[in-house]
Amino acid sequence: MAFITQTTQQVFDSAINFIESKINQTTPGADKAYNKVLAGLLSMLYTILLKFATDRAKEVLTISASIIGLRVIGQGRNIEEKVATSAVHTFEVPALFGTIIETSVIYTGDANGVRYQPNAQVTAAVTNIATITATALTPGVVGNLAVGQTLQADRQVSGAETQGTITVIVTTAANAEEVEAYRQRLLDDERTEGGGSDSADYRKNAEKTPGVNRAFPYTGNSTYLETGLGTINPVAITIYIKADESIDPDGVPTAQLLLDADEYIKTDQDTQLANQVLTGDIDSLREVLPIFNTTFFVVVSGFDVSGDVKALVKSDIETALKAYFRSVQPFILGLDFILDKNDEVTVPSVSSVVEDVVKAAGGKFTAATFNVGAGSLLSFTLEVGELAKLADTGGVSYV
Repeated sequence: MAFITQTTQQVFDSAINFIESKINQTTPGADKAYNKVLAGLLSMLYTILLKFATDRAKEVLTISASIIGLRVIGQGRNIEEKVATSAVHTFEVPALFGTIIETSVIYTGDANGVRYQPNAQVTAAVTNIATITATALTPGVVGNLAVGQTLQADRQVSGAETQGTITVIVTTAANAEEVEAYRQRLLDDERTEGGGSDSADYRKNAEKTPGVNRAFPYTGNSTYLETGLGTINPVAITIYIKADESIDPDGVPTAQLLLDADEYIKTDQDTQLANQVLTGDIDSLREVLPIFNTTFFVVVSGFDVSGDVKALVKSDIETALKAYFRSVQPFILGLDFILDKNDEVTVPSVSSVVEDVVKAAGGKFTAATFNVGAGSLLSFTLEVGELAKLADTGGVSYV
C-alpha cells in the first residue's frame, strides 16, 4: 500500500522541531534535556496510536473493498485470488497393442458433457489397453468425474474403441474463489502474525489450496482433541479442512483434496521449498483431516401465516436456517478474531432467524427450538473440527 507509517525517530524529530518553533529555543545536546525527554514520550505514544489506527484502517478497507480493491490489497500482501482449476483424469481405452492415440483426439464425458484433451500421445500396451491422462478443457467442478464413469472419443481411432473408463482421479477441479472467501483470507492475514510454523501459517498455507474454503488448525493429536483420551502431544498439529460448497454442499472434502491441502501445507507451490520449519516437516506429527457435520432439527411452534404465502414462507425459513447453521464455525483461541466468534447455536439465535422471515411476511409464531435428534437444547457449542448443518430432510417441523 502507498501509505507508510512514520517511525518513532521520524516522529521524535518532528516533535523536537515543533517544540523549538513554539518556544523559539534550540534544544541542548544532552540526552536528558527537557525537550528531548518530552519529545521521546510524545513520539512513542504517537507512534503506537498511529500504528494502531493504520492497522484498523487496513482492516476496514479489507472489510468494505470490492473485488477489485481486494485484488489490489492481495497483491500488497502476496495473497492471490484462487482461480478455477481444471480436472485431470486417467482413463483406460481398449486398444490393440501398438495403437497410437494422438493428443488431437478429444474425449467427452458422458455424465457432464465436458471435453477432455489427452496430455500426451499414448501407445496401447501389450495388455491391449491404452492408459490416457487428460485435462478438462472447461475449468471448474463441472469437469469432475468419478472412477468408473465413461467418456467417448470424438472420432474413431483405428485399432481402438471409442469409449474410455475413468480409473484414477489425478486432480479434483475447483471453481474460482468466492469473493467473501478471498476477503476472509485477507482479513486473517491482516489480523494474525505468522512465524513459519504456527497456527496462522498452517491455515494460510492450507487455504491456498484450490477447493479449500477454510482450515482449522489445532495444536495436538486428533485422538486427544476429539475424545480427550490419552495424553496430548504438544508438538503435533491437526488441521481440519472444509471444502468449497461447489465441491460438497456440506463442506466435506474429498480424499484427493486432503492430499492436495497437505502438499500445500508442506511445500510452497511456487518455490517448491518447505513451508514449515518445525513439526510441519514431520509427517508423523501432522494430520490433515476432513471436517464433520452435526445435523440439527428446528421445531417452530404456533406458526401463523396467511394461507396464500404459507408454503413460500416455510421455504424461506428453511433457506435462512440453512444459511445460519452454515455460518456457525469452531472458534480457535489465539488464532481467530474474538469479535468473529460464532461457535454456539442457541435458542435466541435460531428464534431470531425464524422471526426475521415470519415478521417480514406479516405472520407470527410462539417459539422456535432446536435439537440434534431428540428432545430440545438451549445451546450447543461446536467442538474441534465440527460444523453445523440443518437436516436435509425434515430439518424444520411445525407444531
